[in-house]
Amino acid sequence: MRLNKVFTALFVIAAAIGCAGYPGDPITQYSITHRAELNHEMANAVWDEQTANAVVSQRALYPYHFEAGTAELNLLGRRDVKILANRFGGNLPAVSLAKGDASEALYEARRTSVAACFAELGVEVPLERISAGFPGGDGMGTTELLEKAADTETQTTSSGTTPVAGQGFVTGGEK
Repeated sequence: MRLNKVFTALFVIAAAIGCAGYPGDPITQYSITHRAELNHEMANAVWDEQTANAVVSQRALYPYHFEAGTAELNLLGRRDVKILANRFGGNLPAVSLAKGDASEALYEARRTSVAACFAELGVEVPLERISAGFPGGDGMGTTELLEKAADTETQTTSSGTTPVAGQGFVTGGEK
């Protein structure tokens, strides 16, 4: 009986030591030293995808994407160009490059710099595709929007309802 207890105790101790690993074990070392790094990467993966989706949706570069007063793309600018190049490849739609308060010469140099950055990534983009358009496409300017709203107010539909800007439809010919 006493021998049974000794063997049981030895078995439990051996199992505990076997499960603990030893400091030189690469798996144990990896899990100890890299756990925080892995958690960080997993948490950032979602954020990186959201950021990439925003860059793709806007397809725009702004003055803050360049080193101050120069045509040199900064880290943020190069990151956004890389995201666009990776997502669209050779089918890149127009890219909006906001002029801001840059001179005409600086703006043209920035356009050339953006095209060169795309070329370094293997995507040829003609300068005509990099312009001062609205982010995400041509969009509609404020003046055009106000004119369209004014036209909508004065038009009467065939059913006798008149759309009134900001108020929905007024029925029965009331205005």
